[in-house]
Amino acid sequence: ERNPHILTLMGVKNGGVGEEIAKALIERFGTAYYTLSQDVDSLAETMVGDNPDKQKRFGPIRARKLLRAFGRNT
Repeated sequence: ERNPHILTLMGVKNGGVGEEIAKALIERFGTAYYTLSQDVDSLAETMVGDNPDKQKRFGPIRARKLLRAFGRNT
């Protein structure tokens, strides 16, 4: 069974979040609500990817896109 918080983040229309990113955000912040309550910088620092050698930052552009898609002004 998939985590409903991951599904919530993936379901944000025009949020640009797939399963890998949603999983990383929920692992870091715990819930969709808490994730979407963060500021751009906090989200941007999140490392995405299961392989430590190939991880990359979520980044400010994608963080801003997610928050704006959710209706937050950034």
